Amino acid sequence: MLAFALHLAFALVLTVFPPWRLADAKHATCFWRPGAGSPANFGYKVFCAAGLENPLNSTDVAEYTCQLAIIGKTYERVADWGFLKPKTLEIGTPCGDKGYGVDDNILIPAAFVFACVGRMALTKHVVCTYKPGSKNPSTYQYKLYCVANKSGSAESTEVAIYNCSSQLGDNRNARVADYGFLAPKTLEMATPCGSGGYGFAADGGCHSRHWAMCLDNSDLGNCYYMDRHDDCEWPGKLEYAKLPTTITIWYFAPP
Repeated sequence: MLAFALHLAFALVLTVFPPWRLADAKHATCFWRPGAGSPANFGYKVFCAAGLENPLNSTDVAEYTCQLAIIGKTYERVADWGFLKPKTLEIGTPCGDKGYGVDDNILIPAAFVFACVGRMALTKHVVCTYKPGSKNPSTYQYKLYCVANKSGSAESTEVAIYNCSSQLGDNRNARVADYGFLAPKTLEMATPCGSGGYGFAADGGCHSRHWAMCLDNSDLGNCYYMDRHDDCEWPGKLEYAKLPTTITIWYFAPP
């Protein structure tokens, strides 16, 4: 009787939480796209091409798997149909818990994170609001971290990214901001030292507790300041033609 009960309980667990379900993450309906055409037009690269499979010989469920040799995995599930609920196609999380873009709990390189999810690391999100004044951040004991240049695709005016090389020599490809990924016409400042942030030193510590971001010439004072663990959205919507050519990042370094 006990053996029967254990088998029954195990069967119920498999029924309610099938082991072939995609990794759980924050769930939403797919809705956003930067424009029509191939993702290659917007700066993305191919991660994998998943084929349809039906391991249970059923017309109620199916799965999509592909080879991920780029990060050392040979077989990974990126989507399924009918497991979340009937007739529903569910796209797996790239880099959430047990996501397919994670290798042994280590995120794949930043270049592929961009191709995989197109978004910067998620932290507590706010609109940029704070500034101690309207002068160059150096006036307030900040030092230059990097100057990021805008890059994008010739085929799109919907998205752009800002990358730079740290003056401290520890991050050669720091993605400090992007445009159009959080929401259309939105300029998003990345977290310096939140999860996946760019402002970590070689020993794993954050270079500073406070950071500043300035559009184009920092002497003009078009800057906002934030805590190391925050990210923030630049106030207002910006047209692509009005985007800054550069974004300068500063870190607080009192004597």
